[in-house]
Amino acid sequence: MKKNLKTLKINSIRPSSIIEANYHKKLAKLVKITQTDINALIKDYTEAKSNPYYVNLIADRFRESIDKWGDRFLHEANEIATGFTDESLNMVDRRLSRDFKNADLTIKFQMTEKMQAKIQSKIAENVGLIRSIPSKYLEEVQGAVMRCIERGNDLKTLTEILEYRFGVASRRAKNIAKDQANKATVAFNRQRQLDVGIKKGIWVHSGLGKDKRQSHVKAGRDKLVFDLEKGAYIDGEYILPGELVNCHCTWRAYLGDF
Repeated sequence: MKKNLKTLKINSIRPSSIIEANYHKKLAKLVKITQTDINALIKDYTEAKSNPYYVNLIADRFRESIDKWGDRFLHEANEIATGFTDESLNMVDRRLSRDFKNADLTIKFQMTEKMQAKIQSKIAENVGLIRSIPSKYLEEVQGAVMRCIERGNDLKTLTEILEYRFGVASRRAKNIAKDQANKATVAFNRQRQLDVGIKKGIWVHSGLGKDKRQSHVKAGRDKLVFDLEKGAYIDGEYILPGELVNCHCTWRAYLGDF
């Protein structure tokens, strides 16, 4: 009996928690090292108060640190972003290959021009996000230090401010890892399916998260079939499952036209 391709199950592909965790670990390590360097500057700040030029000394040190850490994050950003992108694509390929095999379909993925463009775009996007961490963090810390000097705040107050700023930088690193793990999976999964001739997807609502978008819940409940090239038209725009911030939805490949 010939199988009906529409009923063959090509599973939805979700981001790898392992890849996300590894990415976050690398970013968190860079942020932590930066914090250590900042703490050394704060020690200099407390010891330099007897020097009438200590404000200028601290300001100069911060400028040096911003340049130093900007260079380091840039150097490591390329390696981290490339590794993360490769791992994400390999994960998508493994899962898609498994599902095609289970569906009695033999597919060999090729490195198309469009996929190569997706890879380079994702690397560049992540390099930019990684580089944004130290520049924003150090500039905010520098501002906090200078304000404390002007107001004569004690070390305890300054330490509390810096701990808060460090927390902001740490959360940003975590959010970048989570968001990019999701977006890379969406981008590579979509392109691989388009490259082998799959044109449509069936929306799958994740059920994850506290604040659920009701339009996404409905799309999942209705098993909305959408064009993989354009996306699904929801809430006045064309989007892909998992593309929006904090969206954990995904899709199954629709094989009716395959």
